[in-house]
Amino acid sequence: MKTKKAPSKKDDFLKRIPKATKEFLFKPNVYLRKGRGVESGVIVNLNTGRYYTINPTGEKIWLAINGKRTVYIIASMIAKHFSVPKDRVLQDVLSVMQTFEKAGLIRWQVKR
Repeated sequence: MKTKKAPSKKDDFLKRIPKATKEFLFKPNVYLRKGRGVESGVIVNLNTGRYYTINPTGEKIWLAINGKRTVYIIASMIAKHFSVPKDRVLQDVLSVMQTFEKAGLIRWQVKR
């Protein structure tokens, strides 16, 4: 007898994105700031006054978001940069993107 794996929160995140798109945009007035010689960056949301510290991997994911790249393309870029298999990176990228979305820093757009 086969048992079905319960869907993860990451699976739910992908289901909420229409199949026609998986492209993400920054929300207005959200910026990445980084000081000289500092390893981690800070994402500042001027709409809410909140800020979020991100590690170098999160920063690379953030910088890859341009409204034209899908989550899969971003995962490929990160995998290539760190020389790791894309399948291994995809879940991590999905987790970071989900965190960005829940914090109101990014949104997905429908391709036209």
